[in-house]
Amino acid sequence: MAVGAWAMPAARQLGARPRYGLIATGLALALVAALLPPVYAVAVLAATALGAALLARPVLALYLLVFSVPYGAVNKLQTGGVNVTITEFLAFCAGAAFLMQSAIRGRVRVRWAWWAAPLLLYIGVAIVSASGASSFTLSLKEVLKLGELLVTYLLVLTYVDTPVKLHRLVTLLVLAVGSQALYGLVQTFGHVGPSSFVRAGALRASGTFDQPNPFAGYIDFTLPLMIAGVITGTPVVRWWTKPAVVIMAAALLASGSRGAYIALIAALAVMLIVYIPRARALLAVAGVALFGLVAGAFFGLVPSSITTVVLDLFGVSNIDVANPTPQNWPTAERLAHQLAGLRMFADHPLLGVGIGNYPTAYAHYQVAPVWIYDLGHAHNYYINIAAEAGIVGLIAFLVVLIAAFVIVARLYRRAATPWARTVALGALGALVTVAVHNNFDNIFVHEMEAQFALIVGIATVACRLETVDSRQPIVDSKQRVLRSAIGNRSLSTID
Repeated sequence: MAVGAWAMPAARQLGARPRYGLIATGLALALVAALLPPVYAVAVLAATALGAALLARPVLALYLLVFSVPYGAVNKLQTGGVNVTITEFLAFCAGAAFLMQSAIRGRVRVRWAWWAAPLLLYIGVAIVSASGASSFTLSLKEVLKLGELLVTYLLVLTYVDTPVKLHRLVTLLVLAVGSQALYGLVQTFGHVGPSSFVRAGALRASGTFDQPNPFAGYIDFTLPLMIAGVITGTPVVRWWTKPAVVIMAAALLASGSRGAYIALIAALAVMLIVYIPRARALLAVAGVALFGLVAGAFFGLVPSSITTVVLDLFGVSNIDVANPTPQNWPTAERLAHQLAGLRMFADHPLLGVGIGNYPTAYAHYQVAPVWIYDLGHAHNYYINIAAEAGIVGLIAFLVVLIAAFVIVARLYRRAATPWARTVALGALGALVTVAVHNNFDNIFVHEMEAQFALIVGIATVACRLETVDSRQPIVDSKQRVLRSAIGNRSLSTID
């Protein structure tokens, strides 16, 4: 077995009877067209056609997935009290194709799938925590989202098997994020959105995410990848890497998300430390100065006039959770939900109130009558997972996050080409934004688990295809012809 391969036994080769399957499918579709209203019939037939295409070519699901994450929530299907989006449909079809093809081959084997084991551990813990849940439906929804994270990761590693497919996926990813960024800028400059999003006279951008913070978190998943291209001088998407940085950065600024700002600054610092050794001393001095400022403020050595200005800038001065003011309402609301989550964890320290069940338990743990309506999560993912899955769930998530950092750092050191190294550096920055931003919000909403998997998967494939230890990737027909013509010489110059 190849280094880093992940495998498990599969069922025997299936004995198929194509003729009977086609006849049965044709009859079923005819009944759908005859019995359902026209609108539903068209929707079912379209979904069937799309599903068949995805089963035949699962890589199409990944190409569509990068757009379904930001745009899939625009039209949701409500079934059984749970919202179902196109992202879940795509992941289901591609996952089914993966299992079917593995069954036909008689094995399931994915190279370099080091992240699969931590993800399986996390999913297992989530399932166990659901045993004490008040709402099984909400727990099932959350477990399926984690399953979507695993499936997306494995799909990238399995079907993005040539440089052409990899560059196409990255290009589509940047197009999807860029389109959201442009839409967010239109909202801000056109003042299109709810009045509650106005801050300092400007409307905060939210894209199709309904809220500015998830929108900013989505931008932060890809912006570090583009910035890495500028830092290393190796464009990620050719000439429009720098324009993409400008557009995404402007949209992030328009979101007004202070958590996203801090996350991006932290990501930029980490990328500079990793790539430019001379920057380490300068950033270390800045870190010591910041620590000194914080310590001085804590012990009263810094004048209150300075600390008050800084606290006002971040909206964390004079917070009264029980009696919030219009000026500090957003911060008080976030703090109130975090305190409610901590109370849940204190009462259920081992396995929490059940994965996905923060909303159902919230009423019992709200900190003040003014916060009667829950926001669906604790506005801090670490607190949220501790509340829902206890200390066991929190540890499992930290294992997933730390494993992602270790994998990407290893990929960065192992990368054999400037482009692969740049992608790994950008993925490292994206992971920093995830780790930091989740202290201020829960960015795993709107199917952004899939975005998380895409970033780690893309970095893995980039280094796997171009690393010294993997010079024989699966190649397309054009490369096979060239290989025959030149007598199996190296194809390292062919893109």
